[in-house]
Amino acid sequence: MYPTLSTILTWLRTNEQSLAIWVEGFALVAIFLLELKEYKRQGVDRKEQHEESAAQLKIMQSQADALVNSERAWIDGELVRETFPAVRYRLKIVNHGKTPARMLSFEINCGCLSETDFSPQSLSMRQTGKFHFLLGADKSRVPEEVEPLNTHVIFGGCPDAGAYCVKIRYADVVVKDREAQERETSFVYYCRYLLDSLERVSQYDEYK
Repeated sequence: MYPTLSTILTWLRTNEQSLAIWVEGFALVAIFLLELKEYKRQGVDRKEQHEESAAQLKIMQSQADALVNSERAWIDGELVRETFPAVRYRLKIVNHGKTPARMLSFEINCGCLSETDFSPQSLSMRQTGKFHFLLGADKSRVPEEVEPLNTHVIFGGCPDAGAYCVKIRYADVVVKDREAQERETSFVYYCRYLLDSLERVSQYDEYK
């Protein structure tokens, strides 16, 4: 038989306190689950906001670095030919950047190429020196600190070909909110003395 309404009411009155405790317990569990769900949702939102902020900061830093790099000095060089009093080459330095550069030093390795692997250190002659001048934006200079490179003296005894390996070190003059960093430009010329030929090898061009 099914319990009558009076039986149910009697049971509820008898167990009212226990029932209240159970109902309160279920309510607390429900509230806890809702709060846990909201906490997880907020945690996901905070994580997404953090990742978005980090990505924006990275983009802003990249834009700032690009702006600084576009404004800084950019040094390149080349070997220019002279025919008097002998066939020789002089180092010419060019600033293609938008701000001046403080020229620091140079290093030139030259000599006959061997049949083994190529490296500047394997060449027989070496010339180094310091610079003490500023080179303005879009300016060039043939520094007197670098001695002329006489092709006959350097390559006269080469059986086939030789090379000039040039390094130029400098620093930016205009630097905003950061220390001046030493930079380096290097390039290589391939020389065939008997054919009076000098060719720049672009694969060795480096700008650091």
